[in-house]
Amino acid sequence: MTNHLKGLLMTIFAVVILSPDSVLIRLVEEASSEVDSWTVLFWRGLLYAVGVSLLVLIKYRSKTIAEFKNIGKGGLVIGLFFWNQYRHICVCYRLHFNC
Repeated sequence: MTNHLKGLLMTIFAVVILSPDSVLIRLVEEASSEVDSWTVLFWRGLLYAVGVSLLVLIKYRSKTIAEFKNIGKGGLVIGLFFWNQYRHICVCYRLHFNC
């Protein structure tokens, strides 16, 4: 299997996995009026981090810590981009919902 095909399959798999996420979040927000957007963002981010960590643990097993140490500058930049993305989502939620 070529790297291009692997990347394409991983992208399709990620879309299939993450698409129900927005539907579930919408159901939680509609089911309880007491759930605010900050709580939803917290749990969404936490569960995403746990899921990715579990995938890394499954793939690398005993070499997980070494893989995190070998992430390099590119991995740190990507981590900063993800952090910045969630920070901007929080700002947009705050502006939209007047929290």
